Amino acid sequence: MVRRHTQLIKKHFSTAPLMLLVALPLLVVPSKAHAQITQITVDPIKYGDGSGVTFTPRDPIKIPLDPSILQNATLIETDPKPSKYQVYADQTTITSTLASFSSTYEFYIRPKNATDDGTILRASFQAQPRMSFLDQRTAVTLRIKDKAGENTATFQLPIHGFEKADVIGCEFGKRNNINISGDSLSVTLENKLPNLSLKISAPTLEGHDQSQWKKIELTNPRLPADGTFTIPSKDHLTLTWALTPDSGRILSRTLFPMKGQPDDNLTLTLSYQTEMGGFKLPFESTGDGVYFYPGAMRLGLAVAVGTFVGVIIMFFGLQKGNSNSFWEFIKTVLMTIAISLAIETLAAFLVINDSDFKILGVTVDPRQVLVAVVLGLVIGLGGFKTAQKILDAIGLK
Repeated sequence: MVRRHTQLIKKHFSTAPLMLLVALPLLVVPSKAHAQITQITVDPIKYGDGSGVTFTPRDPIKIPLDPSILQNATLIETDPKPSKYQVYADQTTITSTLASFSSTYEFYIRPKNATDDGTILRASFQAQPRMSFLDQRTAVTLRIKDKAGENTATFQLPIHGFEKADVIGCEFGKRNNINISGDSLSVTLENKLPNLSLKISAPTLEGHDQSQWKKIELTNPRLPADGTFTIPSKDHLTLTWALTPDSGRILSRTLFPMKGQPDDNLTLTLSYQTEMGGFKLPFESTGDGVYFYPGAMRLGLAVAVGTFVGVIIMFFGLQKGNSNSFWEFIKTVLMTIAISLAIETLAAFLVINDSDFKILGVTVDPRQVLVAVVLGLVIGLGGFKTAQKILDAIGLK
């Protein structure tokens, strides 16, 4: 009996080391895998002009593994191969703060071949730009040191500077002659960044003298529900605004404007931010001056009125009156108005193409109502006999 118990004890203890050896990896790896990491760093970035970024680590934290954390993250397995760690870079949580001129990046690290214990290591870094540079995607190398050596993972991540120049191009439409009855103006924005999109928010177009405008409204494209537009890298976005001037106030202010003096200036203001956590920065651009003009029908009517008055003065001041005077007057008026309209059209064309137009030695813009009336009056007075000669030549007098 004693011998049998002795054999059972020997048999039990002879197999125990083997059982312990099998169970050891399952017991040790999950609890010590993260503890074996001694240091996590990110290499500083240097650009050719001397600018760059340094990364300051914060204490890594072991957190519960939530699948949603890694859903939008980029996975890279470390070198050398075979990989020892899996590293996730979460680009959606990159944040930039103007107060400190810094950005925060988060990485998640777990051993590749360890049994999942429901946790993951989060390593955060504060990126501090040195000098200003354009935001761009850049290779970022994370280094993990443990007792066995060093492991690296390299990501292409958006690196954010705070350079304001040469990020956005802005061009106002060439049409700066605004019809007082209502008009439109286009502004084209260009994303000059080499490999990152821009988010444009709260675009506003305003006149310097807001009393001259009833409404300025963005009509195409309509502002999305989140209040932002996205412009891909090296691409353009054209915004079209509906302009509604206060025609009554404008007519009273611009009866006889001088050429070269704009009636108002329009300024575009907005905020822009590079995708994935860039600094939110203001942007402002002012276009060339705008000039208010009546429509072609109003100008034609103004020219006709001025011409009619001029012809009346000349016709009835010179004619003795006969049975054919009335019909001669009508034909003379119509011919003189045709001459006035032709001259008005030519004058407007010349001014649009940067030529000067003068009346009595004063440079004016023929596309204004009072100027058109005066032009018609001068032509009616001076072109009266020319109109009669033309009528004679074509046999209508």
